[in-house]
This record gives sequence, structure tokens and C-alpha cells, in this order.
Amino acid sequence: HHAYVSQKIEQQNFENFIFVGYSHGEQTGKSLLCNKSAYVDEYNVHLFKNTLFYAMACSTGAKLAHQLIEKECWTFIGFNKVVQVVKDYQHIAQRCDNWGIMLFLGTDISIGEAFSNMKQEFTKQIDILEDEDFGSASWLVGNRDALVLYGNKNLTRQDFM
Repeated sequence: HHAYVSQKIEQQNFENFIFVGYSHGEQTGKSLLCNKSAYVDEYNVHLFKNTLFYAMACSTGAKLAHQLIEKECWTFIGFNKVVQVVKDYQHIAQRCDNWGIMLFLGTDISIGEAFSNMKQEFTKQIDILEDEDFGSASWLVGNRDALVLYGNKNLTRQDFM
């Protein structure tokens, strides 16, 4: 919950860090949610200064991302709209959602390059899914098109070591 996340970040007193959130985003795009309760919102965005904020949650790129960047978050990656996952193809969504952060952490490429590769992976998976189930591929197209990157595209993992 909100107090727990805020307290943990404040206690650690990080100079910079990577935050990865896999949860739900509020439809208005103002917060990250867990059990319908905000844990990142306008009241604690200041804690994410000098951060790579990677949020695989609906709509967080609509408003929360801009609040983070205004408070000196270095980079935000997430979705600016409500996204969907078809249960039978959840493994594809997970692969695509993880692609960018795994490339970033596992190589020496920039976050901008990782983001571009992530979009390419979405497209690759869309092409595969279209051959298998054309109707279901449209949700993945929507997810890819809702994916946004704001802030510094030149960060590398070296910036966090």
C-alpha cells in the first residue's frame, strides 16, 4: 500500500534506482493500484527522483508518468491507455511486457533502444498471433500502441551502478 512503498523508499535513501511495477493502473491514469488502493500517486511521486520507472499497468502513462517526470524521474515506460490480456495468450503478454526491462538489465543498450526492441517484439508476437488467431491479435496491437516512453532515452544500466 501507499504508506509501505513510500516508507521503504524513504528508508533506503537511494541516490537512483529502478522501479518496476506490475499491477493495475487507475483508469484516469493518476496512480498505480494494488487491491484497489493506490501505492504510487501524486502524493509520493517526488520519491522517484532519478529513477527508471517501468510500469506495466493500464493508463499510468496518461497522467502519472508526467507527474513523475515533473518531479525529476529520469525515464518512464508504461501504457497510456487501458490495455487488455486474452487469457489464452497471457504468456505472450508477459513476454512482451518483460522484454524491455530484461534487455535493459541484461545488456549494455540504452533504455531507448530497449524500448524500440520491446515495440519490435510486440510486432513480432502480433504477426505470430495473427497467423494463429487473427481476431485475438487486435488486443496485442492495442497494447503495443499504448506503450510510451517519456524522459531520458539514453540511460543505461551503468547509470544505476
